[in-house]
Amino acid sequence: KEVEIRRKLLKKCRVVVVTCSSSCKDELKNMTFDVLVLDESSQVMETSSLMPIVQSRCKTLVAVGDPKQLTPVLESTETASQAGKKSKNTTRDPLKKTLFSRMCACGHSQTTLRTQYRLHPALSAIPNQFFYEGVLRDGVTAADREGIITISTGGRLPPITWWDTTGFDEKVGLSKLNTAEAQRVSCVVQ
Repeated sequence: KEVEIRRKLLKKCRVVVVTCSSSCKDELKNMTFDVLVLDESSQVMETSSLMPIVQSRCKTLVAVGDPKQLTPVLESTETASQAGKKSKNTTRDPLKKTLFSRMCACGHSQTTLRTQYRLHPALSAIPNQFFYEGVLRDGVTAADREGIITISTGGRLPPITWWDTTGFDEKVGLSKLNTAEAQRVSCVVQ
């Protein structure tokens, strides 16, 4: 009953936003969509990105992503070769391949957005130099992204500050904590 109510509501929507895995929910079964926008597609495993494509039976796919950013995050156990043993069964993480990278490699047309509007120019300069060969342009000025943390000596922290906490990680159960680092971050937050 609830599924039918949601299905009726979804049929009235012009835009439906779901995750890859929720695209296979009962409410969406047998619904088709003309356009599928697969956001962050350079971080989605190829197998996961196929779920909304097949489910939606879309006519047009728009894959949005940045292959120079994060690859898919996979939880894995240590392989024999990482443990210092040679193994014939070791693979090179075939699931890290994304549909986005496969489509680019096959020659599908792509558009690179060159103007960034998020970062302070001092921050965007780092990835621009090391990952984007200097082609990015800033759509904001330093004044648009002025610092928000006021320091006790007057003024504000610059947009990027490197601060050596000289602390060390302590193992607590399955987690790690760094007390010195936490104290320094707490001071900045205060």
